[in-house]
Amino acid sequence: MAGVGITVSWRGVLVWGAFLLPVIVPLQAAPFRAEQLVGSWYGERVLGNGVIRIWVTTRRADGTYQDHLKECRDGKQITERREFGVWELRDGVEYVTTRVIQSTGGAAAPFTPSGTYEDQYDIISVTEQAMTAGSRRTGTSYRTRKVVVKSE
Repeated sequence: MAGVGITVSWRGVLVWGAFLLPVIVPLQAAPFRAEQLVGSWYGERVLGNGVIRIWVTTRRADGTYQDHLKECRDGKQITERREFGVWELRDGVEYVTTRVIQSTGGAAAPFTPSGTYEDQYDIISVTEQAMTAGSRRTGTSYRTRKVVVKSE
């Protein structure tokens, strides 16, 4: 149909935009809340040379956390480490400060001039059962699942 054109007025676009905006905005994801990260989360990752790292991170509502990490090769544990520190969630980023590392050699402060180790993780997704986060330092993504840990 030659000669048929469509005329759009900016006034019409603005009116439709004002009408649709309240419908579109609520579809955006709500920001993550710190309460969603509280609890114990299990993860595992292949490191190379046949080594697999497994860990449980327990975040508490008071802002403290504990990591329990084990590395295994051929089904046998080769290292074990616990880390203790504090965490907080701001603008979708988890900020972690490790203050103590216990390994098979005993307790020690992290090997930094300040005696602490800091890391940041972008929270990509969180459900009641699973979480995905990405390390800002390494670019590595971690997928963990929520678990119930029995007291030791």
